[in-house]
Amino acid sequence: MKQVVIVTGSPRPGGNSTLLAEAFAEGAREEGHIVMIFDSVRRKVEGCVACGQCWSKGKPCVYEDGFNEFGTLLEKADVVVFATPVYWGTYPAQMKALIDKFYAYGIRRTKVDIREKRKMYLLACGDGKKDTAFSAILELAWGFAEFQKWEFAGYITVPELVEAGEIRKTDALEEARHMGRCV
Repeated sequence: MKQVVIVTGSPRPGGNSTLLAEAFAEGAREEGHIVMIFDSVRRKVEGCVACGQCWSKGKPCVYEDGFNEFGTLLEKADVVVFATPVYWGTYPAQMKALIDKFYAYGIRRTKVDIREKRKMYLLACGDGKKDTAFSAILELAWGFAEFQKWEFAGYITVPELVEAGEIRKTDALEEARHMGRCV
């Protein structure tokens, strides 16, 4: 049994990437894994301000926002999944703010070492064309996993989606369920 944390980043309730995350979670739960979904939009994670005070109050960030709650999930996770729409080739601002705060786990005085021993997946939807819409976000994800010394275990990209729920017209939700079963 693995602990799976899925980070969602869609500002649109019921958006395509959220549906993709829920399908992945369903597949993982079917196999007996413990799954937590962390909504980086509704949990209000603010961007890193480079204050240099990480861990000075016993938690990753001195500012009280959703990141410290996320940190407790992250520290227990065996698998981390980023489920996101693609905005201008990259993550939406809300998810990017969460990713920037990983800085607290990369500094020398970190209290919890999250490097290594984790798998990472990327689930991404966008309205761009298949061969160009995801190249930047995939490169960022690979680089992030490499920096953390995590295994980049897989990804699903679903192009040409505009309206909420359009993903239901594709095979992507079943693909995500299958991927979740295989973590």
